[in-house]
Amino acid sequence: MEVWNSVVEKAKISPFKIQIPTFSLQPNEYITRIGEHLLTLPQQFEVYADDKSLAFSIKSLPYSDEKPIQEKEVKDLKEDKKEGLITEVDEEVKATSSITIANESNIINIITEEISVSQLDDDEISTDEVTHAWITSVARGTIHAILEKIFAIPQLSSHGTRQLLTDLGYLANVLSTLDISPTRELKKTVKVLEMDEDQVFKVLRNKDKNNIENNEEFIGAGDREILVKVAGIRGIKMLDL
Repeated sequence: MEVWNSVVEKAKISPFKIQIPTFSLQPNEYITRIGEHLLTLPQQFEVYADDKSLAFSIKSLPYSDEKPIQEKEVKDLKEDKKEGLITEVDEEVKATSSITIANESNIINIITEEISVSQLDDDEISTDEVTHAWITSVARGTIHAILEKIFAIPQLSSHGTRQLLTDLGYLANVLSTLDISPTRELKKTVKVLEMDEDQVFKVLRNKDKNNIENNEEFIGAGDREILVKVAGIRGIKMLDL
């Protein structure tokens, strides 16, 4: 957007040669419209609250962490329950010496059936959880699309950097209002925009994962990619990256 490439206007001077102060920036109109639309998502999805088909593919929604129970957690829960109950069985065997291997097999089968029944399925997910998962997916997907456009900016002006920080801060507040945590991509982008040029250079130079003094927030490959992209649109580049 042009506003992110623009140069700040010189401070206006009144006819009495009194400098008029420059006030804090406001989110630009385009970003505000996006935020207002995102805030209407709960009302838009409320119409489909009773539509059970929304829950069918809930686990495959992009950008959404709204899964009532993760598959790994179910597996761990199953193993924990099985291990705990088998241990109890083993202790009873030692105490009475009356339980045969066949009986132990039957007990294990019963345990497995119990755990299988206890697993959550899509029908047991509440409508509120389903709706929030969809809202999260749409909202975070929108933020991702905006960030992709930002990363394609040829050059950010210093004024544009401040404006962009204001805009992204506004979007983060919109997510918070919707009870959605900001994506890692958004948080890291804001972090780099907040750094001064010297700080960015230091982190760019530091590729040693063991030296976390200035690099602790950009150790991962994905985080470092964001660092390089945002530094690039700010005009901060290193030839040896």
